[in-house]
Amino acid sequence: MNNFSSPIFLFVIFCLLQPISCYFQNYHDLLLGQPKRQDLDDFRYGHNIPQFFRDLPETLQNNPEFFENILALRNDSQCYDDWQIIRDYESPFDVFKFWDSYPIPGTGIVEGHVTYPGQPQECFDAKSGYTGIKTSFPDTEMFFLVLQTFNFGVCMPSSCTVEDVSSIFENVDGLQLVYKRNTLNADAGFVIGVIVFGTILLLCLAGTLRGAFYRISEMMEKMTSDYRMTAELGNDFNVQAASGREIDSEHKRSRESLPIKMLMCFDFYANFTKILAIPRSPNPDQLSVLNGMRVMSLGWVMICHLLLAQFTFMDNVIYVIERSENMLFQTLVNAYASVDTFFVMSGCLVMLGTLRALDRFKDSNNRFGSVKFWLMFYAHRLIRLWPALLLTILFVAGIFSNLAPFFYSPLIQSDVPKLSISYMCKGSKWLSTGFFYSNLIADPSLSCISWTWYVSNDVQFYIMSPLFILLAKQKRILSVAAIGFCIFVNTIIDLLASGLNEVPPSESAFTVLARKIHGEYMFNSSGPWSTRLYNAFYCRFQPYGIGLILGIAIYEKEKLVRLLNIFAYRNRVLIIGFIWVLGFIAGVVNVYGCYFWANGYPMQVWSVAFYNATQRILWGFFISVIVLMCSTGYGGIIEQILGAKFWIPFARVNYTTYIIHLVLLVLYIQTLETNFHFTTIEYTLLASGMLMCINCVSIVISCFIEAPFINLEKVLLGGKR
Repeated sequence: MNNFSSPIFLFVIFCLLQPISCYFQNYHDLLLGQPKRQDLDDFRYGHNIPQFFRDLPETLQNNPEFFENILALRNDSQCYDDWQIIRDYESPFDVFKFWDSYPIPGTGIVEGHVTYPGQPQECFDAKSGYTGIKTSFPDTEMFFLVLQTFNFGVCMPSSCTVEDVSSIFENVDGLQLVYKRNTLNADAGFVIGVIVFGTILLLCLAGTLRGAFYRISEMMEKMTSDYRMTAELGNDFNVQAASGREIDSEHKRSRESLPIKMLMCFDFYANFTKILAIPRSPNPDQLSVLNGMRVMSLGWVMICHLLLAQFTFMDNVIYVIERSENMLFQTLVNAYASVDTFFVMSGCLVMLGTLRALDRFKDSNNRFGSVKFWLMFYAHRLIRLWPALLLTILFVAGIFSNLAPFFYSPLIQSDVPKLSISYMCKGSKWLSTGFFYSNLIADPSLSCISWTWYVSNDVQFYIMSPLFILLAKQKRILSVAAIGFCIFVNTIIDLLASGLNEVPPSESAFTVLARKIHGEYMFNSSGPWSTRLYNAFYCRFQPYGIGLILGIAIYEKEKLVRLLNIFAYRNRVLIIGFIWVLGFIAGVVNVYGCYFWANGYPMQVWSVAFYNATQRILWGFFISVIVLMCSTGYGGIIEQILGAKFWIPFARVNYTTYIIHLVLLVLYIQTLETNFHFTTIEYTLLASGMLMCINCVSIVISCFIEAPFINLEKVLLGGKR
C-alpha cells in the first residue's frame, strides 16, 4: 500500500488546493467592493397582462368579439347551443359556480405568480339544475390557456371540443390550447399493465395464503409438540428437541416442489418481515455505515426533486431562485453531489464483494474465477435491477397515463408531449432506459423515467469493472494505476469540455438562474456539453473509480491498521484527525464552491473548468474518508449515526425507493388545484412528510416487486454469483 499511497495523496492535495485558490479571486472582489449585482427589474416578468384576461368572466360574458366567435361555430354545434343557454342564464346547472370558477389575475406577478388555474372543482361540479332542457351536463372541462408566460384555467361546457375552443379564442395572440381529458384510454400499454400487475397481485395473494397456511400448521404442530413434551418431562423443557423441530421445519420446506417454492417467493408477509428484520449483532463483513449513507443520500435527492417538481407551480418562483444565494439553500440545491455518493458506494462494494468472492478460488488452479462465476456476476446484476425498473416503466407508460386524468389538477397536463413522463415511455422510447443506455442519447432529460440515468451509468461501469478486479487480484498496484489513469482521462475530458464550451460552474439549475438575474452571464448552460458532463459515463467515472480504490483499501484494511499502529498514539491521532479534516474540506468545497458565484461574483472560464473537472474527485475523497475511517474503527460518533440499526429496513429498499420516488412526487403534484407558495417552514414540513411516506410506500412495493424476484433467483439459481 505504501508504494502507491504517496502519488494519490499528492493528487488529492492538488485537487483540494487548486479550486480553493480559484476562490481567492472571489474574496478579493468582495474586499474591493466590486458591484454585487444588477437590478432585478431587467429579469422579472412584466406587469402588462392582456386586458382580455384581467376581468375574464366579464370578458367572456360581454366581449362582442368573443361571442362573434361563438356565433361563428356551426349552427348544429352542441357547444354553440350550450353557450347560448349559459349566456342567457337559463342553464340547467349552477351558473354561479360556472362563472365563479374563472381565475382573476392578482398580485405577486413580479415574483413569478403567472399561473391562474381558477377553481377547477367548481367547474367540475357545475351540473344540471333544471328540467325540461334537452341537454344535460354531467360535468365541464378545464382548458389550460398559455399566453406567453401566463397560464389561465378556463371553464367550458363539456360539449365543446378542442376545435370549438380554439375557434372561440382565435383572436387571442400567441394562444396555445391544451385539452385536459377525463376519460379512460384502454390502449395496449394499459391492457398489458393491468394483466402484468394483476398477475403479480394474484401471485402475492396466493403466496401469502400458502405461507399463512404453512405458518399456522407449524404453529399448531409446535403447540401440540410442546404440550406432549411438557406432559412427559414436566418443567424440564428439552431445548434440543425444540431446535430439532426448527431443523425439521426447514427440512420440510426444502422438500416442497419447485412450483410451490416459486409461489412462496411472493409471500407478502414473509417478504415484509424480512425487510423489517433487524439483526441482533452486526455482520463484521458488512459495511454498516453504508446503510445510513444510502438513506440520507437518497433523502437528499428526493428533497431536491420535490423542489424541482413544485418549481413550475410556485407563485413565488423568483423568490425561490433568489434564495439559492443563501448558503443553507445551497445545501439543498446542490444535492447533485449525492449521486456521486452512490457511485463511490457502488464501486467500493463491487470491488470488495468480488475480491472476497474470488477468495473461494484461491486454493484452485483458476484463482481468477470460473466462467460460471463471471456469467453469474452479470446475471445477478440484471436480476437485481430489471424487475423494479421494467415494471416501473410499464406502470408509467401503461397505467400512469390513464390514472393521471382523474386527478383534478389543472396545473399539470399528463397527456401533453414533453410535459408528460408517460409520453416519454410510449412506443420504443423505453428501450434506452430498459437496456441501460439512456445516458448516451442526445438529451437524457427526455428519456423514459429520465432520473434513472444513474442506473445506466452504474451498469456501464459494472460491465467494465472485472478488468480492474482481475488486475487487483493479480497485483493491487496495477489495478490502482489503471483506475488512476481512467480517473485522469476523465478529469482531462471534463476540463477541456467545460473550458472550451464555457459550461457554468454548477450542476444546479437554481444557481444558474440566480446568476442570470445578476446581469452578465458568460457561460453556456444550454449547450450539449452541459448535459454530457452530468450524464455521460466518460464524464462520471471519477467517483466510481475512487470507490474501486476504496474497495481495495478496505480489502487490505488489516494492513492499513497495522501501518497506523506503527506510529505512537499521539502521532496516530494527529494523522487520523488530519485525514478527517482534509475530507471535510473536500466536501465543503464541493457543495459550497459556487456560493460566491451564485451571489454575483465572477469566475474565469478556466477556473470554472478546473472546478468542474475536480469537484467529483473532492466529493469522492470525502465519502471515501468517511467509509474508510468507519470501517477501520476510527469513525466515532459518525460511525454510530450512519451505522445505526434503524437505517437497515429503508436501506434494503433503497433501489426501489430511487426508482419510484419521482413517480410518487408527480402523482402528488397532480393533486394540486392551486399554486404552491414556498416558505421555509412549509417546505420543511412537506419534505419531511414526503420522505417518510415515500420510504414507507417503497417497503410495501418492494414486497410485491423487488423481494419476490430476489427470492426467485435464490430458488432457481441457488443465490450463487
